[in-house]
Amino acid sequence: MASDYIFSNPLPRGAGVPDVSFTCTRTRPLTAGGMNKPVNASRSKTDDEKSVTSVQKTDDCYIVHGAGTVDFYLYPDSIIAHLLDPACRYLIEILLLGEIFSLWLELRGIRTIHASAVVVDDNALAFLATNMGGKTGLAAALTQQDHLVLTDDLLPVENRNDDFLARPGYPAMRMWPDQAAHFYGNYEGLEIVHPAYSKRRLVLGSDGFGRFCSEEKPLKVIYVPRRQGPDSGITIEPFSRKDAFFALIQNSFTAGIVETLGLQTQRMDFFICMVGKVPVRRLSYPEGFHHLPRVVDAVLEDSKSL
Repeated sequence: MASDYIFSNPLPRGAGVPDVSFTCTRTRPLTAGGMNKPVNASRSKTDDEKSVTSVQKTDDCYIVHGAGTVDFYLYPDSIIAHLLDPACRYLIEILLLGEIFSLWLELRGIRTIHASAVVVDDNALAFLATNMGGKTGLAAALTQQDHLVLTDDLLPVENRNDDFLARPGYPAMRMWPDQAAHFYGNYEGLEIVHPAYSKRRLVLGSDGFGRFCSEEKPLKVIYVPRRQGPDSGITIEPFSRKDAFFALIQNSFTAGIVETLGLQTQRMDFFICMVGKVPVRRLSYPEGFHHLPRVVDAVLEDSKSL
């Protein structure tokens, strides 16, 4: 990505010809084609009964409209953010590095799932879960054993000649205060990601915490974590292909938009092929940070056996 925007996340420098450019403007971008009616609208409404987000399609781009906040114009080789309210500037980076890039990648055949991933023996191990599912904590625990973080929250996966490759995200993790206090030592000095939530942004490499991998890696295995009571044991069991397929569908980004844009069939075909190549396994483990070292050991042993 080439950009003149100043990011809070210190994105790694790339090389070569960029795939996409990004900029932010207070002026509405001009579009070559006419505006059509929304192809997707969120059920959540503003106080004046407008959809919080909606997606429109013109002849040359997609527009993701945030009511009164920020609009994103998605072209094949560029993304433009049109800031509607200066007080909502913090949303630009949150949305761009999440839902917006997810949609842009999906339009190019690269599927995105809700997962954190780390690099072990030059392969990617992913943890698939929604918010509060435990994926960030598991990835952070693996960094304590010097394994590199590939991504936190959004994992792009590409099928290249039936080899499934996990693409990197950006060198930061988002943690709740108790997570940051456990893994980093404190949370008070860390930047708040969103003013409505207490999550903090922890940049990898800060005071020696964690390292980032900026290269794609073969996706070896996907774990679906399930935290249980503090006295429960640690078990790792294979998913059937059917259950693995539905787990991927349920933990995909921009699922509603993808469906209304007519991309769901391609996404389903992608995941059907993926579960035939990449093992998906249920990881059940006890609640509590002090259990994580044993959980990590079990994951590493299991992954080596595959």
